[in-house]
Amino acid sequence: MDSGCCIDASKSNDANKDYYCQDAVAFYKDAFEGQPNSKVEENIKRSAYGAMKVEIGVKLRATALERIDQKTPKMNEILTFMLSNIGMTLICIVGIIAMLATVFTTYRLSHPSQP
Repeated sequence: MDSGCCIDASKSNDANKDYYCQDAVAFYKDAFEGQPNSKVEENIKRSAYGAMKVEIGVKLRATALERIDQKTPKMNEILTFMLSNIGMTLICIVGIIAMLATVFTTYRLSHPSQP
């Protein structure tokens, strides 16, 4: 049960209003148990079911965002090294050496030595 059922039951004077609201309060307490939040007890004392519903919605969205963040892939060690300053320097040096070797090899092939 959520506070939405409690709110609806309160508006329509449903016979099960107390049952829905007790479940909503229990769910609300469980959701925020162990978190320093002074508004929890205040909302329960005032029967502020609308505020409870809003806070539960915020908590659910935050939890969903945390799950999405946990699913993002992490870079492996090789990629992390290659993207570091040292890795980029080494890649540039290797690239320059490869280009010079290509130029030297092309030059040697285009100008064969005369015996």
